[in-house]
Amino acid sequence: MPKIQNSLDAAPVIQVQVVAVPSLDSATKKVKYQTTFTPAKVKVTAPDTILSYELVAPTPSGVRFKSVNVKGKRPEQISAPTISQSGKVMVMTDANSFKEVLNLTIHFKDSDELEFAVDPEVENDPGQPEFSDGQIATAMLEPEEGNDPGQ
Repeated sequence: MPKIQNSLDAAPVIQVQVVAVPSLDSATKKVKYQTTFTPAKVKVTAPDTILSYELVAPTPSGVRFKSVNVKGKRPEQISAPTISQSGKVMVMTDANSFKEVLNLTIHFKDSDELEFAVDPEVENDPGQPEFSDGQIATAMLEPEEGNDPGQ
């Protein structure tokens, strides 16, 4: 069986950890969720970037992703989501073909059928990647043993 090699141009992945913790609203006596994202802001600089959102502890086990809506000048830059069978992971692809801030509305459902939504943003910037010191990163790659055309 031939060995499969990853392409040097593999799609970048941005992983976002999501925590949704319930609490009782003292005024309404209803359950509400406090939701946080890590990283808090998502900035996409490469084309065809994979956005992976994962529910992590201390999120209760009954909380699941339900759906997502995207608003912006070109919301079609974000693909329809794929939600895992467990409902704990949601994956989308961002074409990042147009500079804009896209507003996501991520819908959740818990084991008591309570639904809630959160509105994070995804900043698309198809310009050049940013480097903190202004330098361009380079890498020297050596060919595999026996696969050097110069030999």
